[in-house]
Amino acid sequence: MRYSNYYRFIAFLFALLVWSNIIADNKHDFAYEEMMVDSMRQIQYSNHVEALKIGLKLLNNSKTVIPYELRSHIYSTTANIFQHQGYFDLAEEYYLKAMDMHRAVGNYNSVGWLYVYLGNLYFQKELFSSAQNKYYKALDVFESINFNEGKSVAYNNLALIDIEQNKLTDAMTNFQKALSIRQKLNDSTLIAHSFVYIGELYYKQDSISKAIEYFKQVLLTRTLPYSLDIRGRCNQDMAMVYLLSGNDSLADYYFEQAEISFKKTNNTNFLIAFMEKRADLYTKMGYWQKSYAQLITALQVSSKDSLLDDQIAIYKKLLLIPPKFVPHYEASTLAWYKKLNELVSTLYKAEINNGGLLLNISEELSNYKTKIKLNESELSRAVLLRNTSITIVILLLMLLIILYIRFREKRKKNAIIAQQEELYFAQELYIKEVKTESIKLKLDAEQRQLLMKTTFIQQKNELIANFVKELKYQISLLDEKSTKGLNKLLRSIKNSAKTDNLFADFEKHFVELYPDFLNNLSHNYPKLSAKELKMCAYHKMNFHTKEIAHIAGITVRAVQTSRYRIRQKMNVPTGMNLVAFFNKDK
Repeated sequence: MRYSNYYRFIAFLFALLVWSNIIADNKHDFAYEEMMVDSMRQIQYSNHVEALKIGLKLLNNSKTVIPYELRSHIYSTTANIFQHQGYFDLAEEYYLKAMDMHRAVGNYNSVGWLYVYLGNLYFQKELFSSAQNKYYKALDVFESINFNEGKSVAYNNLALIDIEQNKLTDAMTNFQKALSIRQKLNDSTLIAHSFVYIGELYYKQDSISKAIEYFKQVLLTRTLPYSLDIRGRCNQDMAMVYLLSGNDSLADYYFEQAEISFKKTNNTNFLIAFMEKRADLYTKMGYWQKSYAQLITALQVSSKDSLLDDQIAIYKKLLLIPPKFVPHYEASTLAWYKKLNELVSTLYKAEINNGGLLLNISEELSNYKTKIKLNESELSRAVLLRNTSITIVILLLMLLIILYIRFREKRKKNAIIAQQEELYFAQELYIKEVKTESIKLKLDAEQRQLLMKTTFIQQKNELIANFVKELKYQISLLDEKSTKGLNKLLRSIKNSAKTDNLFADFEKHFVELYPDFLNNLSHNYPKLSAKELKMCAYHKMNFHTKEIAHIAGITVRAVQTSRYRIRQKMNVPTGMNLVAFFNKDK
């Protein structure tokens, strides 16, 4: 079993190595393609034709299988380029392609955003009902994945639809829903974005004080990024409010702040649009001199970046300014008309060239569609191979995990069993030790009790012997007639000193202490007499010769003689005393 697990582990490592090689082969290509997509996004506004060519080249590359995620980004970027260039049908087609790709890989966050982009496309085409439908679909997707930032954008865009449909109350409700979500997210930039929209809606409803309140909250926010143009837009709105309210000085201050903010965005389109809007407002208020100054500044900026459409629009507005507000009116207007004709002619030629480029792009699109159909089967096979490889690796990994878990469980179980066995043996040993100690204590107690009784017998016999000796002496001093009664008393005392009854009590306790000793002696050495068995018992207790004589009520010589006979009958080795012989197997 151990070798089988080893081979499985080796197989897993081999599969992992193969898979890592496959990934390594495609890693370089994927990195290159991601870099090209980034380049495409960076130039999509400055050089849309080149950006489109990059996208089509990537989509038409059959050397590598472009991941769905990367392919979908190419589609969405291409759609965005078409939308900003005014090719709405193509933009819609590519947005839908990107959406299909994101939905196929389960990237519902991007699906929601693509619904938002489609809604913006329809909004730009003034198809407000279709735009509203897409925003609601985006909201449903964001709700399903609980993506609050997306939900706030959907509510915000629905409010813009309500404004276009003159449903200002509904618009305020949707703006407030977006604001509530953004406040929970605690994102100062998104909150400021909502404040701008709500302030503009209050301004549209002629609630000037409310509008100013929301605009000021935006301007007090210090962490707003200039790239989103929120601060510049808010300053512009404040300037418009104060200008229409007749407070020219505050209006000029906020216009200047707005211009500073727009310049920090490094986006010429924002700055020119602001200047034109400011000039239009001055024109509406009759401030022709200020309108002229703004238009001249906007013309300088647009000329620097060669923005033909903006220059043409600005020249047309300059030609509408009354003569008295234009320095050197005749010379200026003549120069403006001349420049306007040149710009219109240039724009016409550019549109023709763009039309030819668009025709080439359309042809490339057609060729791409044909080639992509041929590559679909190859793509499917590649995806199948990838999925199969992933499945195999996952199964091998799962098998390895299962084997490892089983190994750990078995090792843990064995450890528990070993621990329990060790505990059981320890308890058994402890019980045996306790029992042995208990028996030893009991044996010691019984031995002490027997010793005490034996000592008592010895002391009693000694006392009687001394008393008999003294009595004999006293009798020897008397005449025969006087000693007759005393001799009878002496015989009675001697009879009471016999040890038979005393030994019976001794034997009872001795048998309790050494239950098989006397029986084994009688069985193994049947020639031993009863008195000799008693002697053996005394020697077993390690009594000395004198102690045995006193206990037994005999002489020391009788004890020694009895011991000699016992050694003969039991064949006790020379040099070993009886005490050692009786205790050798203890």
